[in-house]
Amino acid sequence: MEFIMRRTFLLLLLLCFSLSTAIAHGGETHEDEKKPTVNGAMRQAERSVNTSDGQFKFFLAQSPADPRYGEEVQFNIRLVELVEGGFAGGQAPVEKAQVIGQIKTAGGSPESASIAAHQEAESGTYGIHFTFKNKGDYKLFLEVTTSDNRRISTDFPVAVVAAPVRYLPYALDLLLLAGIFLLLGSKYRAAAKTTSQAVAIRRTLPVAFVALVVLIGAVATVHYLMPSTEPRALAAAPATTPNADPNAITIAKESQLLFGIRTQEVTRSAIVSGVTVTGVVKVRPQFKAEVVPPVSGRTRAVGNLTVGAYVKQGQTLAIVEQVLSAPEAAGLEATKTDLKTKTAALQAQAQQALTRRNAALVELNRAKRLYDAGAVPLRRVQDAEVQLRLADQELTAAQQQAQITQAGEQRVNPVRTFPLLAPVSGVISETTFTSGQQVEAGKSLFTIMNLDRVYLEAQVFEKDLATVTSAKRASFKVTAFPDEVFQIGENTTNRLITVGASVDPEKRTVPVVYEIANPKGSLRDGMFAEITIDTTGGGEVISVPRTAVVDEQGKKVVYVYNGGERFEKRVIRIGSEGQTSVEIQSGLKPGERVVVEGIYQLRSTVPGGSS
Repeated sequence: MEFIMRRTFLLLLLLCFSLSTAIAHGGETHEDEKKPTVNGAMRQAERSVNTSDGQFKFFLAQSPADPRYGEEVQFNIRLVELVEGGFAGGQAPVEKAQVIGQIKTAGGSPESASIAAHQEAESGTYGIHFTFKNKGDYKLFLEVTTSDNRRISTDFPVAVVAAPVRYLPYALDLLLLAGIFLLLGSKYRAAAKTTSQAVAIRRTLPVAFVALVVLIGAVATVHYLMPSTEPRALAAAPATTPNADPNAITIAKESQLLFGIRTQEVTRSAIVSGVTVTGVVKVRPQFKAEVVPPVSGRTRAVGNLTVGAYVKQGQTLAIVEQVLSAPEAAGLEATKTDLKTKTAALQAQAQQALTRRNAALVELNRAKRLYDAGAVPLRRVQDAEVQLRLADQELTAAQQQAQITQAGEQRVNPVRTFPLLAPVSGVISETTFTSGQQVEAGKSLFTIMNLDRVYLEAQVFEKDLATVTSAKRASFKVTAFPDEVFQIGENTTNRLITVGASVDPEKRTVPVVYEIANPKGSLRDGMFAEITIDTTGGGEVISVPRTAVVDEQGKKVVYVYNGGERFEKRVIRIGSEGQTSVEIQSGLKPGERVVVEGIYQLRSTVPGGSS
């Protein structure tokens, strides 16, 4: 009986310890836990995706930034398309798209089924909610189908951690448990002094039961008031007063770096604004050439010339070999045989002339010896010299005729070659050349362009003609390089060179041609351009970059940096709009600083600011 009572007492103590541990841990394990570096903040990330269907940007706002397994994570994805050219250019929200998300492990294994994103209040923004079951590294894969059936995809990494452990509740559990042990031990020892061990244990059991109930209640209360996992430190909402400025924004320096916020000073400058026309980049006619074979034949390459290769004027690009037909070849063969016969006859005549010349030389030498001996008169020597000169002339003529006919014989060949030379220096822009192919006379094999300077032809409405021709400045942008603005006029070598002499009867436009320097070779023949011709007269106005101005509920708004962590949303009134800057008529003054990058992230921190 005493043994059974002792075992029962020990089991009660063990049950007390087990219950306190179970309540403390709440059924969780905390092995290898890492404390997150960001506590509940919003994570910002972006991706640029360039496809054949267009250029897009994904902006991700993830809350919380340090997701824990077992809690719901909210992903807000804002999708914009980079629209190039025009005053409407910039970032256009992609609306009414079908966005499908899927969570995968870092190794690519699916962690979830496909999740259909829901449309958020902000245009072009979509939301996805997901609860991670385990910690680790994951990826959020996004598949987007736009309303016009274009497809874009990207992914964002997501790191999931375990909640940090608070060890104070465990310490309190141990203190409570130790107190219970001390209480039960003292009760047992007091009873054991006057009674047997069995009676002491029986007297102690009710106390142990009450202690167990108290322990369970105490542990539950401690862990209710002080959870064993570190709670998120949520930022306290700023106190608002009736006089608080609703346009004031406070953002910590760390968040400014995270959001990539960049500011620029408001200045006075001359902006190019006025008449906007379209134009096309064209190569100058005298610097564009087609290389065509003069005869039909088979081509042969000279070097390795491809599209984009630079060639010099007069450089041999290829060779065309003309192969004659059978009748033409037979005629050439007969001509070659005739020339060969004539060559042989002339060579024989030259040999005879050489023999006569040698004989005349011998006779001259003999006459000189006899004259020196006084055997013959001087006349005989003179006659011999004349005969030698005649023989030399006859020999020279015979040899020359033989060489001419021999050269003609060698030139008679059924295969003739014609080199194809570059008529201008420049870059090969097109080629249909293939070595060994049979080509027809007049077929273009190479197109060569010199793009050091190009023409920009604009179509100007006749009502704007006077303004355009009198303007001293202009600027233009091309679709291929939306962030680069080319200047025309003051302080540049780019200039207006001609205005058309006739008006298109249907469009009522007149061609206006500018000559543009192209040292980087970025402008290509046929590029579309949007030209802004200045009508402001070149005066300086208060201006800010176009990227600083935001449309909010039909108003033009900028975000002014007031120093430190303080920003202010301010309504402005704009005037002339250039391709890179806009005129500020009211709302700003020179010297103030406005946000030009990170505006979307800044607006997302303001309730209703991104609507």
